[in-house]
Amino acid sequence: MRPVQNPAWSALVVPLAVGADLLAWGGTAPTRWGAMAPATLAVALLALTYPALWWRTARPAAVFALMWAASLTGLVVPAWEPVVGHFIALYAVARHRDRLAWAALTACAAPVAVNAFNVAGDDGLAATGLAAAIWCGVTGVVFASGRAARRADSREHSLGVAVVDAGREARAAERVAISRDVHDIVAHSVSAMTVQARGAYAAHLPNGSASDEVATSLRAIENAGVSALGDLQRLLGGLRSGDSGGVRHRLADVIPLLDRAEGCGITVDLEVSGESGQLDPEVEHTAYRVVQESMTNAVKHAGPGGHATLTLDWQLGWLTITVTTCNGEDRPLLPAGGSGLAGLAERVRSAGGRFSADETTDGFRTVATVPVLAGEEESGDHSRAARRRPGTCPYRPAAAASG
Repeated sequence: MRPVQNPAWSALVVPLAVGADLLAWGGTAPTRWGAMAPATLAVALLALTYPALWWRTARPAAVFALMWAASLTGLVVPAWEPVVGHFIALYAVARHRDRLAWAALTACAAPVAVNAFNVAGDDGLAATGLAAAIWCGVTGVVFASGRAARRADSREHSLGVAVVDAGREARAAERVAISRDVHDIVAHSVSAMTVQARGAYAAHLPNGSASDEVATSLRAIENAGVSALGDLQRLLGGLRSGDSGGVRHRLADVIPLLDRAEGCGITVDLEVSGESGQLDPEVEHTAYRVVQESMTNAVKHAGPGGHATLTLDWQLGWLTITVTTCNGEDRPLLPAGGSGLAGLAERVRSAGGRFSADETTDGFRTVATVPVLAGEEESGDHSRAARRRPGTCPYRPAAAASG
């Protein structure tokens, strides 16, 4: 715990201390052996020692030791004792150190003794007692002020910690409340949808055979609901515990996304090129989200009979994920809008990648480039037989759209 010094006061401390002690010099002063000490002696001593006061907060014990040694100049020049720096350093060590502060207070007995000895040689016993009392009083006031400032700093620090802890607890409570509401609203609705789809499937085909289009769609709805419930439970668990990474997907997890899109009537091709590399877990999760959002948009906007091509192009240091969709003949007329692509672009850029999304003549194209870790081989298996068909969806950049 180290309070920040006031810049204006810090800039004035050294020149004020030097000026005060030079005024106490008075021009010339005799040494203990009778020779006259020149003013340059005082200037040189202060110039060599007092700049250390700049570091009195960072190194209070070392600065005090230097100022304490300088205050003993009275052993050589009885009429002059540079004490301003000594008291400033004593305040600093009392404020910023604990056990060393009491050692410094004990060391202050030496300058008091030197001053008493010098006064006793000139003015007698009464003056010596008065000088010692003044020294002890000033020393006590400075030391007590430093300790009081330390206690104030400690209270301020404790208050700051309490505020931070209270904010953390409030955010945790808010996360729990949000997770509870999401569970009550979304999870129950998805569960009901899944159960209804399962019941409709069982009623439509009692023997369990999925031989027609209706049964296939019902099974796809059920599987999508079960998968969504699993992701939702993991996400809510992370939200309650404060771990924002409750759900972390691998790149290999995109295969069920492609199968799910095909179950909704979209023809999906996967093309992989280049030598695969290792992705950071957060980057790999981002890559999964790119494919997930793109497949979701393909199902929403391309419709049954549509086509989507996912290309994973591994290059040196980068993975480029391209999803190109072509609209089907039964394309649903759903309204555009939403923040899916905007959130996806922000996620990719935060992972250190690049993102673009453009309309084509008959569909949409999403491209995301994410960084690959150097010197590693990919541990996950995201292979799938590449099924390539002649492109029927030529790419033409157009105004960016949102999905």
